Amino acid sequence: MSFFSMIRGAMMASRIPNLVIIGLAQYLSADMLLRLNMIDSIGLSFALLMVSTMMVAAGGYVINDYYDAKIDMINRPESVVVGRSLSRRKTLVLHTTLSVAAILIGLIVSWKLALIHFLAVTALWYYSNHLRRYFIGKFAIAVLTAGSMLIVGFLYGVDSHRLMAFTAFGSAIVWIRELIKDMESIRGESAYGVESVTKVWGILGTKSLIGTIAAIGSGLLTYFIVKINSELTLYYYLSLIPILIVFVILLVRADRPTRFKRLRQLTNILILAGLTSMLFVK
Repeated sequence: MSFFSMIRGAMMASRIPNLVIIGLAQYLSADMLLRLNMIDSIGLSFALLMVSTMMVAAGGYVINDYYDAKIDMINRPESVVVGRSLSRRKTLVLHTTLSVAAILIGLIVSWKLALIHFLAVTALWYYSNHLRRYFIGKFAIAVLTAGSMLIVGFLYGVDSHRLMAFTAFGSAIVWIRELIKDMESIRGESAYGVESVTKVWGILGTKSLIGTIAAIGSGLLTYFIVKINSELTLYYYLSLIPILIVFVILLVRADRPTRFKRLRQLTNILILAGLTSMLFVK
């Protein structure tokens, strides 16, 4: 394995685009709190929080690839890096390095943040090694992912209902994305005994769960828009209706991995759209 091949493998395993989204979510959360006059400034402590959180997430992606290598060889053989660009030993070293560095950076900010990072690292390892094989696994990872926004409020010691609302929205859409990945990966996960939602409930049952989550989320989102009484936010969400209609159509029609992948990519657009809407909250 060449040096450049290892670097490329490490970047692929770390899911750089996902890390950018996590960092963007945290920055927009802090920016919203600043515009709401709930905090005075965005300083060094926030920068350290953002970097360390992205490192925790990167470590989580890496260890997930480590345990999922055999399943991914069935579902997405072209994207497998463990055992190819990265040896299994180097993968573990990368995970450990990212996780320990994140905890130490968190410690610079506060021991409480370091403890949260330690618990997150442990939870991500437990998810990859054990929990993801069971029904509740995808919900747990959705809560952990969206929690990266809530931790911004923790850093500044503020309690914002708006931030909690966006965190709930983030959890819902990430959960939907993970359920779509379940359907997309059913062949490999079934071969290795993963008791995913799709394995237990089937494709139709998983689609019904996604529809239920989306319906509840839309209802709560409508209540949130009415509550904050912002015309700009209302018009922004109305502009997203065509995308939601396309999502529903694709969800109903999806019946093979390529269509599930397209559907999953659309959820990434919805995630970015939801984050962008934070700019309009006053």
